[in-house]
Amino acid sequence: MVERDEVVRHGTATGGQVSISLPGFELGRPATSHAIALVDDDRQEFVTGTGDFARWAAEEVAGLELDLTYKFAGGRLLAGSAPAQGAPDQQHTAVVWIGGRWSLYAFHPNAAPATVIDLLAMLELEEGRHGLTLHPAQDGLGWEAPAQLTKVVPGLGLLDVAPMHPHVRSQIPRWAGTPARGGEVYVDRSNPHQTVYTIANRSSATRLLPDQATTRPSLQRGLGRLKVACTEGTPASDRANGRPGR
Repeated sequence: MVERDEVVRHGTATGGQVSISLPGFELGRPATSHAIALVDDDRQEFVTGTGDFARWAAEEVAGLELDLTYKFAGGRLLAGSAPAQGAPDQQHTAVVWIGGRWSLYAFHPNAAPATVIDLLAMLELEEGRHGLTLHPAQDGLGWEAPAQLTKVVPGLGLLDVAPMHPHVRSQIPRWAGTPARGGEVYVDRSNPHQTVYTIANRSSATRLLPDQATTRPSLQRGLGRLKVACTEGTPASDRANGRPGR
């Protein structure tokens, strides 16, 4: 029996696209994309996903009640904050935007909701077929690096995909890895609790973190068949002149 080689595409927060091919595995689950915006000396992470993702992340993961509601950029904007556990002088804040198909989540460990909303207002939000794109709309805001993508593949584990920009390339070993369909495979066993596999090619570096239920045959199949390609969107910001990446 010939297994179908389906290609799944996901858009990233900074306008890139990730194409994933992995015959023999189910690729239908959604993905999230995360990017760090730079404004002066402040760093703010934004995470995009499907319509129900952002609220789930704020309420179930961050444990915050979203008690403020606004209309924003053609969707709903929800916000909430609470004193940090063990540090009552710090304020944890989550801001969520929900559009027609996609959503955005922003968490800040010590800021008022208005501060995070002001940062969000410096972006234009564009819903597309494959994801939500965040376009810098004002001078002074740019991206630290092209957005990364995270996706769970049942029977294999967690994929963390990064476009092959200079910082990512510097983390790839200089020696040749094990050849595979999707590039060269490197194995990192420095953490005794989690072996990490990296598949690197000219456009991407994909880290695979197998889950506890992953069998050795499935892992070997996945490493041998996984093929990932990235196209970059908005480049990292030009900090020298203070203008956002375009």
